[in-house]
Amino acid sequence: SNAPADPVPPPSFTAPEECLIVTFYARMIKELCGPKVKNPKLRRQDRVPAAANCFLRRFYLSNSVIDYDPLKVMVASIFLASKAEDLMISSEALSNATKDMNKEVTVEDIVGHEVLLLSGLGFQLHLSHPNRGVTGLVDDLRKFAKAEELYNGQDLPDFVALHTKAGEYLDDCVFSDLALLYSPGKLSIIAVWLALLDLKKNDKGAAVKKEEEDEVGGAYGASASLPKGNWSKMDLKGYIAKRFKVKYDEAKVGALVEHVEKGVELGKTLRTDPKLNCIYQDADMSQIKAAYKKLKKAKVWGKVGGEKRKADGGGEAGGGEGEAKRAK
Repeated sequence: SNAPADPVPPPSFTAPEECLIVTFYARMIKELCGPKVKNPKLRRQDRVPAAANCFLRRFYLSNSVIDYDPLKVMVASIFLASKAEDLMISSEALSNATKDMNKEVTVEDIVGHEVLLLSGLGFQLHLSHPNRGVTGLVDDLRKFAKAEELYNGQDLPDFVALHTKAGEYLDDCVFSDLALLYSPGKLSIIAVWLALLDLKKNDKGAAVKKEEEDEVGGAYGASASLPKGNWSKMDLKGYIAKRFKVKYDEAKVGALVEHVEKGVELGKTLRTDPKLNCIYQDADMSQIKAAYKKLKKAKVWGKVGGEKRKADGGGEAGGGEGEAKRAK
């Protein structure tokens, strides 16, 4: 027949690709604000970028990057997080910072998307951060090691090193989907658990090195002692069982350990799995670029006409109700 062929539909934008885009912009949060940024107007404690990451990811649980510009939502997340954590960052400072990144977001865009973000979050802004939990857990582990005489009068390992390492893992956890999957208390346990596994691994490496050096009379001579470590006697499972058995029965303690162990397994993949992490040390940037290219064809924000209202902050963000109104 001479009927014209159907036009080729644009490539579909998949859920994994949307996850890549959201995670990519979550990564950018720490480039704009945090304790290590160069601009003093944007230098804030860790809890501000952590809260911004949580707000961004929660917003896109019930909204799509097709409908709302992830760059503007990301900057609005920082602005809102700074207010929620009582460490205010001005919208002008954020706007100027985006200019320096060649991705300008105007003050009007930030304020407009803050309203959308609030609606999408259901106005639920209170967050409990796990940082203090890590400090308390490490301190209690030290007391537990003394009380249980795990080291039989020998010097305890360096718990400051455990706290430092746990802080590094916690930073990875709170800037990933784990912040939405686990409570702050469980995130604290996961971070300490990962740090303890790391230190035990280092102990084994040091022990092997000592054996090699002993054979040739090297730095670890026969009379020399190992670097302060010896974490092998620290049993986090045993600690949890003893500490929680007073309040909970054995079945609940077992369920807690099982749930935390699943989080530890996820935590081990944070730096290699692009679906979870926001560090992208090993992620293929070509996948992110390909996803963004498809997003540019599928997006409705930034277009003229009725759909531009969403990009200007006049749309309705949220869960099923907002989606149903758009479908009508």
